[in-house]
Amino acid sequence: MKRIITLLFLLSLLTSCDLFAPPEVEYRVDAGASVDITIEGEGGGTEQFTVSSLPWTKRFTAEKGDFVYVSAQVKTTSSWVSVSIKVDGDTLDDAYSQGDYVIATASGTAE
Repeated sequence: MKRIITLLFLLSLLTSCDLFAPPEVEYRVDAGASVDITIEGEGGGTEQFTVSSLPWTKRFTAEKGDFVYVSAQVKTTSSWVSVSIKVDGDTLDDAYSQGDYVIATASGTAE
């Protein structure tokens, strides 16, 4: 009986913690000029668009093991761009580039 109670207690601890919570993903792009952005969208699939209001962020809930990706290209000379991916508030990957028509790309797996 003591083992069953201990097992039930441990199971209740595991199910009440964030081990089973789906990962929260945040893409962030900032740049010195308008950018073309490509992302791996929510639920899979590539999305592309142009953004001039910066910094830009997108937040969504992913499935554990999902591929996450953000890339941005500045559409002018002598500028800069930075991208980052956070999963549950922790930086998964980031990149920075400076120059003419530069690109920055970050990717990884949401765990």
